[in-house]
Amino acid sequence: MLSTMKDSLRNTIIYCIGVLLVAVIFQIFSLCLNNEVIVPSLGVVIRDFFSLLGSGKTYVYLGYTLLDLVISLAIAIVIAIALGAIAGLNPNIYKLFMPLMSLLRILPVIIFIVIVMLFNEIRYVPVIVSTMVLIPMIYEGTYQGIIKVDKSLINAYRLDSSFNIRVFRMIYLPLIGASLKTAIINALGIGIKLVVTTEYICGANHTLGKAIISSISELNYSYIYGYSIILIIVILVIEALPRLGDFLISFIKGRISKV
Repeated sequence: MLSTMKDSLRNTIIYCIGVLLVAVIFQIFSLCLNNEVIVPSLGVVIRDFFSLLGSGKTYVYLGYTLLDLVISLAIAIVIAIALGAIAGLNPNIYKLFMPLMSLLRILPVIIFIVIVMLFNEIRYVPVIVSTMVLIPMIYEGTYQGIIKVDKSLINAYRLDSSFNIRVFRMIYLPLIGASLKTAIINALGIGIKLVVTTEYICGANHTLGKAIISSISELNYSYIYGYSIILIIVILVIEALPRLGDFLISFIKGRISKV
């Protein structure tokens, strides 16, 4: 445990040094460009970043954006796990789904946005587009987890290995947990960026994407950098939550075993 904490501390220190390096590069770039409107100094960016943190509107924008992310991710997880499980248990179904998943994976996001905007209200576009893009990621993670399950384990439980809810819930789901968890974590990181991009392109109201549009129209580029820092922090927190959960579970189990 002590060794793990030391490694974690060392990695955190190295990461912080990397952040400082990025800040220095940004400041050098700002000085070289010498344009406070397009690339303001680091001091101005930090000032406006804290100004945004003190504004209630920022949390409204962030709340709507995170709501879009949660809804789209939840829908994508349900659909992708169902399809991935069926495909993993039946090779013919996997081949049947392959063109559709390839299309969802390869088609540019802007095409999704344009098509969805033609048939839906602007408010729902980020959720629908993000769901469509995230489904293949989670689907592939589910499929890979299913096909790697040791069939002897299924037989050991003396259960029918054909697809049914009971077998999937009791046997397959725990065994594919690691693969599925990795896919969902990756989907989270990509999902938040995808949601903001879609909000920006379609101009969804009360979102971070719309706030960025307003900052550009007002030539307030320092706010754009401020929103970017907030978005980076949110992504880092989202990606760190599963690891923090694993660490806490491991720590609690270690303390209980010593009792």
